[in-house]
Amino acid sequence: MGFEIEEAPIEEYSFKEYILQPAILSNRIFSAIISSPRLKYWLLATIISSPFQALGSWLIMNKLLIEIRASEELPAETLQLMKSVMDLMLRNPLIIFIDSLIGELLAGIISGIVIFLVAKLLAGKGSLSSGIALAGLRSLPSIVYGILLAVLGLSLPTTRWVIEIGPQMNFNTNVPWEIFLQESVLQLIISVWFLLVLLLSYIRGYGMTRTRAAIASLVTWLVSNIFLLIGFLSYI
Repeated sequence: MGFEIEEAPIEEYSFKEYILQPAILSNRIFSAIISSPRLKYWLLATIISSPFQALGSWLIMNKLLIEIRASEELPAETLQLMKSVMDLMLRNPLIIFIDSLIGELLAGIISGIVIFLVAKLLAGKGSLSSGIALAGLRSLPSIVYGILLAVLGLSLPTTRWVIEIGPQMNFNTNVPWEIFLQESVLQLIISVWFLLVLLLSYIRGYGMTRTRAAIASLVTWLVSNIFLLIGFLSYI
């Protein structure tokens, strides 16, 4: 006499529902993403959101006049070569897009791993795939951030950006404080939206208590914004 093992039903949800979930905040979609994660949705959403951020970054960079200062006398040709390389790396649209895409992919994977580990520890369930899929819900906030960043870039005045080269060829490449502050404050405000999405995903998707969900979402949020926080520290 054999026994039949019933497989868990696959919960259906469209890509449109997935990418709009941060605005809809549907209990069903949270549960569906966790029980039936679709990494192709995460990848597609990341690819779609990256050009928006790249456009905003490109507009910001085109408002900066790069000036290179060396602590030691360097040949004019060397300084010009450095300036040309900096211009290429910071203003080339393709390079900016690739940098944005790689950054978003890495952020999604790192955040997904954290979501997976936190969910396992505090809720006792979840998979790495579902963690990465939930991390992909940052795509809609990222699109909004990219649009607002583009508006900021269009409204900014032209600003001088001094890049200092030390005696050991060490670079001080901090962007002007006023631009960094406006861009970072905008990013923090948008990231609070993702923090809310994380909180609700832990409560509605993983079934955590509000206290555990608050701790879990805060930990995930801190990891997701670690580079931004490090950037703030570099100006202190």
